[in-house]
Formats: sequence, C-alpha cells, structure tokens
Amino acid sequence: MKSYKIYVIGTRGIPNVQGGVETHCEEIYPFLQCRNFDITLFARKRFIPKSKRTRLWKGIRIKYFWAPRNRYFESFVHTLLCIIYTIFNKPDLVHIHNIGPGFFVPCLNLFKIKSVVTHHSKNYEHEKWNYPARVFLRICEKISIRKAGRVITVSETHQSELYEKFKRSIVLIPNGIKIPERKFKTDILLKHNLENHNYILFVGRITPEKGINILFQAFLELLSLNEGNNYSDWKLVIVGKADNLEEYNKYLREIAGQSENIIFTGYLNKEYVHDLYESAKLFILPSYNEGCSLSLLEALSHKIPCLVSDIPENKSFGKYKVRFFKVGNSEDLKIKFQEILPRLLKPGTKEDFIHSEEILDWYAVSELIEKEYMELLK
Repeated sequence: MKSYKIYVIGTRGIPNVQGGVETHCEEIYPFLQCRNFDITLFARKRFIPKSKRTRLWKGIRIKYFWAPRNRYFESFVHTLLCIIYTIFNKPDLVHIHNIGPGFFVPCLNLFKIKSVVTHHSKNYEHEKWNYPARVFLRICEKISIRKAGRVITVSETHQSELYEKFKRSIVLIPNGIKIPERKFKTDILLKHNLENHNYILFVGRITPEKGINILFQAFLELLSLNEGNNYSDWKLVIVGKADNLEEYNKYLREIAGQSENIIFTGYLNKEYVHDLYESAKLFILPSYNEGCSLSLLEALSHKIPCLVSDIPENKSFGKYKVRFFKVGNSEDLKIKFQEILPRLLKPGTKEDFIHSEEILDWYAVSELIEKEYMELLK
C-alpha cells in the first residue's frame, strides 16, 4: 500500500511548544504517522532551542527554518520558505494550519499539490494586530477557504459562519483531549505554595485577546471585598507566557504586582499543568476570541468547574455545565466569582458544576482527519 507524503505548515513547532495549534499538531500527527502517512512538519528555529531539536520525533520528520523575530513578518517569511521547499519536493498533500499561511494555497495549486487548511480561529480579531495586518488576514482567510482542496474548522460556530460567508463545504473536526497516565506527581504545587490554598486557574498564551487584564481587575476587586466570605485566601494562577508581546506582559505584571495572590508560573510542560488542573477549584477563560479552546477541554476532562466568557465559541460548551460571564465585563466576572466560589467550598456542591458528556479524544480526531486526507488523495 502506498505511503503518502504529507507536509505540515503553519505551526511554530513540536514537541512542547506553547500554543493551541502546536498542541493540536503534537497530538494528531503521531497517530497519522502510524497510518500509512509519511509526515514532515516545518518548525521555526527560535521556538525550539538548538540543544532540544530533533530531526525525527515519534516517526515525524521535523524541518527547521529561520524566520525574523517580528510579529508582522515572522509567520509570512517562515511559510514562504516552507512553500519554496514544498514546491521543489512535491509531497502528495500539504496541511496548512491557520489562515495566515493559507495565503500561499494558490502557489500549491499552481504546482498541482493538494492542500487542506484548518481554520483554527479568526486571527484578524486578535488585538495584537494593527489595521493593515487585520485586512491582510481577512484576505488570507478568503484565499484559504476558496482555494484549498479541503477546509476544516475546530469550531461549530465558525463552521456555520464560514459556510454563510463563502458558500462552500466546511468540515467540522473539533479538538480532542488526552489525560496522560503518570506514576508520580510533580512538585509544582509546593513550588508555588499552593498545597494549602484554593486557587483559580488560567492556562493559555498571554495575549490581549485572552482578556487577562479583565480577569485581574475582577480578582483584585474581589480581594478588596470585606464580606462574610474570606476571598483573601484565594489565589489566581496564570500558566503561560507572552510571545513578541513584552509590553503587554509588563503591563499585566504591573497589575499583578498589587497582590501576592496572583501567581505567574510561565510556560510549563504538560505534567506540571495537569497537576495544577487536578487541584484547581475553578478554571477561568475570559477570552474575547477563541476557536475550540484546548485549555477549556483539558479542564473539562479533569472535571473542574469552569467559568468562561460568553462568546459564541465558548457558548457551544454549555452542555458541559460551563458557567458564563459577559465578555469584557470585569464587574459581571466579579459577581460570578461571588456566586460561585463560596459554593465550591461547600461539601457536595461541586457535582452541580461537573458534566457527564463524552469528549472526543485525539485518536478519534486523527481518524476524522485521515478520512479527509484519503478522500482528497483519491
């Protein structure tokens, strides 16, 4: 049986690179590599230290290309180099992740190379981009959707929106979950003095569209309240780091400096993050923009009560007993904290927040992607 050569473009790299797309790729491609696909994934050099680079990971070939450290040109230049390499090496199929790299789909079509584009999020809504960049990303979305051989989205909301906008078939394949089996616990709770504290957990990249400034405002106002409930014992744990956003990161740390109850851990490997999930009282996601949030899926898989912004992408998680607050509204978030946190400390009430719905795992997700590959490769 023929082994199909697949190139993957649009990710910073794998393994252990921060980001939803990176986690998505890290989880699905080892499964696909075992199913008659010869996979090469393109990574950006700066995101993986030279000492940790490997040319082969779980059977996946990884090729590293340089890109300028500039938020406006980094992805574009890296993708351009990947496309040039691709044209000379003629794979059977290219899987592009995100709409920005989708700008180059017509180049692949010109050389009769088949393509799949996964639309992970509406990147042009991210606050970090200026007006010209947002216009360019909208153009990239239009090109991606109209010219790719297959278009996949991770969000039910985006599927319906894209169909209405472009009148073409959009395949829905949501993100999956995986809880690793571990024989030992890490020391992460001890390191951050969380063993004897109740804490709220945020996991994700530190970017403006995540709404962390709103979260800080609400949490600091909560700490200042002098009611019957002692909120001063609660901690807020922020897991993640900022990429190319030093000023925004500095701004958040200045706000957080007002209280010792706000803890930045930086980027953590999965085993540490899962220990934090297991002991958290509440998971929080105050985003202005999402696709299919991996951190929210991970929290749900750990059976943690979740409080998230009421954007359409998050509202689709309502069946999992997720609670909502008004996006961008720190006052409403504070009120929701006041309603929920005292209840979480009462025996027997946690079950009111815990779902029993089944969530796709990554193996099932990879099977659905394999189906799209094979239909396109016929």
